[in-house]
Amino acid sequence: MMKMMMIMMMMTLSLIILGCVLSRVPYVQAASVMVETTLGTIRGTSNGLTVAFRGVPYALPPVGKLRWQPPQPPAQWRSHILEATEDPPGCPQIGCEKLTPAIACPQKTSEDCLYLNIFTPSGAKNGSDLPVMVYIHGGNFFDMSGASPLFDGMIFSQRGNVVHVNMNYRLGALGFLVTGDGVDDARGNYGLYDQILALKWVRDNIRQFGGDPDKITLFGQSAGAQSVIQHMTLEETSGLFRQAIIESSPLALPYKTYTEAFVLGGLLAEAVGCPVRDIDCLRNKSAEEVTKASLTTRSEVASLKFLELFEPYGPYIDGQMVKGQPLDVYRKGQFTKKPIIIGTTREETVLYIYGSYNKSIDLVNFMTLLLLVRPDKMVEIIEHYPPRASSEDQREVLVNISTDLVFGCPTRNLTRTLLGQGEADIWMYLWDHAFSFPGWGNVTFCEDRVCHGTEIVYEFHTAYKGNFTMTPEEEVLSTDLITYWTNFAWTGDPNQKGDQHRRRGCTLQGVSLMKTRDSSDKAIRISSAKTDESERVHVTNDALTVEDEIHLAGKPLSPCLESSQKNGDTPIAWPKYSGNSQWSALHFQVPQNQIVQNYKEKYCDFWDVIGYSSKL
Repeated sequence: MMKMMMIMMMMTLSLIILGCVLSRVPYVQAASVMVETTLGTIRGTSNGLTVAFRGVPYALPPVGKLRWQPPQPPAQWRSHILEATEDPPGCPQIGCEKLTPAIACPQKTSEDCLYLNIFTPSGAKNGSDLPVMVYIHGGNFFDMSGASPLFDGMIFSQRGNVVHVNMNYRLGALGFLVTGDGVDDARGNYGLYDQILALKWVRDNIRQFGGDPDKITLFGQSAGAQSVIQHMTLEETSGLFRQAIIESSPLALPYKTYTEAFVLGGLLAEAVGCPVRDIDCLRNKSAEEVTKASLTTRSEVASLKFLELFEPYGPYIDGQMVKGQPLDVYRKGQFTKKPIIIGTTREETVLYIYGSYNKSIDLVNFMTLLLLVRPDKMVEIIEHYPPRASSEDQREVLVNISTDLVFGCPTRNLTRTLLGQGEADIWMYLWDHAFSFPGWGNVTFCEDRVCHGTEIVYEFHTAYKGNFTMTPEEEVLSTDLITYWTNFAWTGDPNQKGDQHRRRGCTLQGVSLMKTRDSSDKAIRISSAKTDESERVHVTNDALTVEDEIHLAGKPLSPCLESSQKNGDTPIAWPKYSGNSQWSALHFQVPQNQIVQNYKEKYCDFWDVIGYSSKL
């Protein structure tokens, strides 16, 4: 009996102690938040720092007779509350995980996929007039989703004090099929039309979420960056956003002509057993059948055309939505001038070269590929990019050539074209940091490489979505990137934050975080050990949150920190890109960012002279 009483007392004491410990860590329960839009009431969820509205429809489902039609505005739901509490499905796709981290891929797909995810700082409401940042995801116009974990905006919105919007748009053959130019044909570019309707929805409704429709920044990566570039050329959409961020646009990839797009459409129709002009037959095929056929035709076309390895489906030149090849359109001045951030990663095409050629490429095949790309300039290309010994693997040489040809140098070319057209507010960057963690999954050849898309996990601070932890230096790198991007949203200048722009920090009671200045007094690093040059980081809230507890446990969901400069600027001044600054660009890297001038000048001068058009 005495033994039993002792056990009961010990259990009671343990519960009391546990209760005291837990009482020091407030539990942030997901609370519902409702917003009234032009279509009806939407209910989202809040974790105390950020409110998320997931799965907000901006169009009717593009199914049945609406497949291969421009998107239609959604129906109202005034009779009930729309529960926007779960991520929507991504648009139909296949093979996403083969060349991307798993967290970049949607967890489910459906042809009913035209939805937005909207993230707002806690407390944002009509009248807050926060900047709005609308993101268009990449994926070669073939895969990924705005609802993929990689692009989750919970931390980005809270740290930057902005309203953040992600969109889905139709992909692959379902988004870009061309079977003719008649009224009853699939006429392509539907994915771009989806994006336009999404932007219009944001313009008409975002004020109810605390955003300012006159302060919209449109940004995107890869195919998303191509889309941003395209929207700057359209009267219909250029007025729907104030400025743009263009990340890793493959500017030298040629858009298809009508004939080329029609041929691809014929291949797909044949693959599913339909005549190319029989739209009813094609619409009766399941989304899965169409998607599988698009993968088959993608392989057929890419086997004949080297550059189509990058993007077999996508926009085609229809004379209206797409007026011509992007570099040509901008040279003609057919765009609206806006402040721009633009850049690339250091090793963009490792993903495509090693993903497409899983075996060594010998010298003979290397020469054959160069003949496919530029038969008229093969000798000059070899002089600038000499191959390795005949018995060695030539894939690294191909990476260097294709990174410069497709991404880096045409980006420089576009930027200087913009300057020549009178666009003065341009900032250029190069992302030059690889994951410290095994974040590429099956894409093992991108480990320790600065592959296409590497910056995104730092941009949205979503490594934790893959159960990965950033190093302290990477935490700072991520903070720098978010700060530059959201400063730009507030003021049109990545170096300056607006009067209302505050870092919404969270106190870690009893925890001593330190910030350490480097020798140039330009960059800031977080340190756990006090040094002679360290000083305490200023924090703003009084309570320790669940997110803080996760941070203390080693998970990279840290609270945001105050800007490292006392005047509110970013850690290192980022000069505008111009001849006056010696063509300066910001290189994102660890242990600290750097300003670099005339990056790859010799190689880009070479491509500017011989041109970027291929002979395919």
